[in-house]
Amino acid sequence: MIGSNAPGVNISREDKMPQVVWKYQLDRAGRTEVTMPGGAKVVEVAMQGDRFTLWAVVCPGIVNQKRVFYIVGTGDPLPPEAHTHLGTVHVEVFVFHIFEGFQ
Repeated sequence: MIGSNAPGVNISREDKMPQVVWKYQLDRAGRTEVTMPGGAKVVEVAMQGDRFTLWAVVCPGIVNQKRVFYIVGTGDPLPPEAHTHLGTVHVEVFVFHIFEGFQ
């Protein structure tokens, strides 16, 4: 999980654009493309019910962009496109790692 004190999660309010937190569900298949406003900052990854979910601070008026996220189980190969670790999610006895990656 990503906490509010995690590096890289500072939310700038300099531009005075309204910001909100939106949630996005990720596919268990390993790779998910998500469309979200440009500059969105992921602040949390966790299970919600039986779904991998991420929450991001977004400015709804910003043009959307596609971003790619990967779910990788402990011991599984890391896709070469995965570059930024966003958090770790525990599901019963299994541990998964959520990465953002290149398209």
